Amino acid sequence: MAEIVPWIYFGVSVCLSIYGVNALLITLMYFYKRASGKFPLPAPAAPPGKMPTVTVQLSIYNESALVTRLIDAAVHMDYPADRLTIQVLDDSTDDTTRKAAERVEYWKSRGRKISLIHRTVRTDYKAGALRHGMERDTSEFLALFDADFNPPADWLKRALAPFFGPGGEKVGMVQTRWTHANEAQSPLTRAESIMLDGTFGIEHPVRSDEGLFFNFNGTAGIWRRRCIEEAGGWSGGTLSEDLDLSYRAQLKGWTFRYLVDVVAPAELPTTVSAYKIQQYRWAKGSMQVVRVQAPRVLGAPIGPWKKAHGILHMSGFIVHLMMVLIVLLSLPLALAGTQALQGIPIAWLGIGAVGGPFIIGAAAWALYPKQGWWKRIAWMPVSLMLGTGVAVSNSIAVVSGLLNLSSPFHRTPKPSDDDGGPHRRPLRLRILEDMTTWLELGLAVYTVLAVVLNIEMGMWAQAFYLSIFAAGFSWVALATRVEGIYAWLKRWFSPGTVNPRTE
Repeated sequence: MAEIVPWIYFGVSVCLSIYGVNALLITLMYFYKRASGKFPLPAPAAPPGKMPTVTVQLSIYNESALVTRLIDAAVHMDYPADRLTIQVLDDSTDDTTRKAAERVEYWKSRGRKISLIHRTVRTDYKAGALRHGMERDTSEFLALFDADFNPPADWLKRALAPFFGPGGEKVGMVQTRWTHANEAQSPLTRAESIMLDGTFGIEHPVRSDEGLFFNFNGTAGIWRRRCIEEAGGWSGGTLSEDLDLSYRAQLKGWTFRYLVDVVAPAELPTTVSAYKIQQYRWAKGSMQVVRVQAPRVLGAPIGPWKKAHGILHMSGFIVHLMMVLIVLLSLPLALAGTQALQGIPIAWLGIGAVGGPFIIGAAAWALYPKQGWWKRIAWMPVSLMLGTGVAVSNSIAVVSGLLNLSSPFHRTPKPSDDDGGPHRRPLRLRILEDMTTWLELGLAVYTVLAVVLNIEMGMWAQAFYLSIFAAGFSWVALATRVEGIYAWLKRWFSPGTVNPRTE
C-alpha cells in the first residue's frame, strides 16, 4: 500500500493540474488578445430602429427586503414603455408577496405593463417559475434578474446591442458583468469579489471571443425567446438550470456574447454559511449538468479544442473533490518519507497551482486599472483560504450531483435578511451543515499533522501548500459555528420570535 499512495497522489495531482493549466492558458490568451488590440472590447451601441419587445422577468422567493427595490429598478429601465413588460415571478411563502403586489399595483396605476405571477407550488423551482412566465408572454427577448441585483437604467438598451450587430441573428444569449455592491464589507466579501472577477474579467471575455462554451450565470442577462424554445426550454432536472440550458442552446448552434463593460451591481453573501449554501447549490447543479451534457458535448460535431474546454468548464467544481483527496493522501505520504516521491515528477505539477492566483491577479489588473488593482491582489491569500475551506462542502455536493441524489433548491440567504442563520433552514439541511462543519474541523486537525510532518522532513513547499488548506478548513468551520450560535442567540432574544427549543 505504501508504494501505491505516491502514485495515487501523483494521479490526483495531474488531474488537478489540468484545471490549473487551463486557467493559466485562458489568462495568457487574454493577455495575447489585449496586446493584439482585441481587448478591452468596445462598448456596445443601442440597437437601431424600432426597439424589440422585451419582458423583464424578476425571480423572487422570500425576498421581502429586496423586492421593492428590484421592481423599481426594472420599471426605471430606459426603454419605450409600450415595448417593455415586467413579470414578477413570485414563489414566496412570506410577506414578500404582499409587498410585491402593492408595488405592482402602484406601477400599474401609472400605466406600466407589469404583472405579479404568484405560484403556491414551486414545481421545478426557478426553472419552473421562468417557464411559467414564458407561457404567459410573447416578447421576443427576455431579460432575467434575481432579487439581489440593482441594474442601472441604461442596462437594457446596451445589453440588447449584440443581437443587432454583426452575426446577431445567431446570438441566443447575452451575459453582462456582475459587480459587487457590498464587496468592502468584510474579508469574506473581498475574497468572494476577486474570485468572481476572475470569471467575469478574464474567463468570460476569452470564451466569448473564442467561440468556446460559456454559460448564462442565472441573472443579469438577456435571452432570445426562439433560442430558449429551440433548446427545449427551462428544465428543472438540475439545480443549475442556467448552465443546463446554456449547453443545450450552444449545442443547437446558437452563439453567446459577453459584455464586460455593461454591469449590474449585486450583493454578495455576507456569512460563510450563506456562501456555502450558494456554492453547494452551484457545485451540485454543475455536476448534474455534467452527467447529462458531457456525453452530448463529446459526441457533438465540434472540434476537440472546444470539446475539451467545454468539459473542463462545466466540471470545474470537481477540483474541490480533488483538493480533499490531496489532503487525505498527504499524511500517509508524509509518513512514507521523502523517498516515497523519488522518481515521480511531482515538482512539475506546481505549474498548474499558479493558474488560479494568476487569473485572479489578471482580473484585478484588467477590471480596475485606475482603482488600486494591487490592493485587490492583497486579498488573494484570503480568497485562497476561502476556496480551499469550502472544499469539503463542495465535495459532498459534487458526489451528490454525480450520483444524482435528490435534494431541494435552497435559496442563498441575503445580506438584507433579518437573520440568515441556519436555524431558519430546514432541519435536514441544518443536520447536513453540522456534519460538514465537524468534517471540516477534523480535516483541519488532520492537515495540521501533515504540515508538521512535512516540516520535520524539510519538505517546506509541501508544508506551505498544506497550511493553506489547514487555515481554510479552520476558518470556514469555525465561522460557520460562530454564525450559527449568533443566529440562535439572536432568535432567542428577539421579541416576538419562536423559542429555538420549541422550533
